[in-house]
Amino acid sequence: MILIDTDIIIDIYRGYQASIEWKNMIQDEIIISGYTGLELINGCINSKDLNKIKSLLISYSLVWPAIETSNEAFHTFSKLKLKAGIDFIDCLIGHTAVELNLPLYTFNKKHYKNIPKLKTIQPYKK
Repeated sequence: MILIDTDIIIDIYRGYQASIEWKNMIQDEIIISGYTGLELINGCINSKDLNKIKSLLISYSLVWPAIETSNEAFHTFSKLKLKAGIDFIDCLIGHTAVELNLPLYTFNKKHYKNIPKLKTIQPYKK
């Protein structure tokens, strides 16, 4: 399984060639955090955007963290919000990756650098 972040889905959604080529090379199942799905829906400004995002999201399995993982994300967020400026959605997505023992494929390495045990990978060149 490969867990991808919101920015990767957005590149695919926008038809960014490198992201499409990378996605087409992947043999493993690509999954996303349920929080990534919520973040994408939150960015919709009209029903056309919403329908396009929902059509895109049906291609991926959504995964949700266990309650213990959500509690860990809470503690990380409370420690890092003011110190590192971490966003709560990124904290939940990062901890989901840690729970699954998977790297998170993202270009937002700065967002995730302070989450313990999280490995990030930039999947293609921008």
